[in-house]
Amino acid sequence: MPREHGLGGWSLSGILRAQTGTPIGVSQNGGRGINRPDIVLPIDQAWFEDYRDTRQFLNPAAFRLIPLNAAGVPIRAGGANRSLMDRPGFWTVDVSFGKEFVASERVRLRFQWDWFNAFNHVNLGGPRSNLSAARFGRIEGLGGSMRITQLNMKLVF
Repeated sequence: MPREHGLGGWSLSGILRAQTGTPIGVSQNGGRGINRPDIVLPIDQAWFEDYRDTRQFLNPAAFRLIPLNAAGVPIRAGGANRSLMDRPGFWTVDVSFGKEFVASERVRLRFQWDWFNAFNHVNLGGPRSNLSAARFGRIEGLGGSMRITQLNMKLVF
């Protein structure tokens, strides 16, 4: 078996993961279970398009709390649907670059360099969806990790 030199035989592979956002519903405090407020603006005005810059996803002016009775339970069901809209979507690309060097018929050295979230794309988490919360509609977390790289070497004999 001929020995390979460092210039040829390199491999490159990648994985693209993309998904649309999962549905969210807006809720409010009070009583038992999930209580929904009313939606008072058209659905296309219930969220902000510039949320990636401002981190404010849901429009507080689009919703109204349902009044509570003396027992702290909403006096009626709200009109906001349980699956009102979708959270921001998610995508990331992982890349792997490697080569196997052959030292002899029975000895091989595998070198591999992996990049997880290779383009360091920021994926946002879901917004606070409880209208009673102080920062309702705000995205405060990330939905993924930053770029991570790792080098691997494996000796096979």
